Amino acid sequence: MKVLSTVGLLLIHNTHLLLVRKRHTRTFMLPGGKMDVGEQEIPCLEREIQEELQCQLQRASLHALGEFTDVAAHEPNTLVTMKLYKGQIVGTARASREIEEIHWFDLQKPHEILLAPLVQNQILPVALHFLTSLQHPLNYNQGTS
Repeated sequence: MKVLSTVGLLLIHNTHLLLVRKRHTRTFMLPGGKMDVGEQEIPCLEREIQEELQCQLQRASLHALGEFTDVAAHEPNTLVTMKLYKGQIVGTARASREIEEIHWFDLQKPHEILLAPLVQNQILPVALHFLTSLQHPLNYNQGTS
């Protein structure tokens, strides 16, 4: 089985996760993409965000979240492995190049769109964890004397 190595951006604004859909496909995925030969993760993510969304990646906001693997959405007999970063962008996201549609997915509502397996099975639980931690932050001052 073939394995694709990618890097992706988890961008949550309020209760929404930024997703993209490539031309001639039906499923939504995270912005990001495959690394060129010899390319490092962060420069790849910066390049992909610029190409796909016409925005700049806010490098200081990036936090590595780990590596996630699932079946590829559009390539048979292929796994996709994504090195995931949580972060922010500068500018207003606009579909560009191979991206046909941008969607702000509401993490608090039932799924109204078709998600890539990696997003559905691996990324959504991570996004929901971050959303929950933002809505219910720990208050370390409670109960202390």
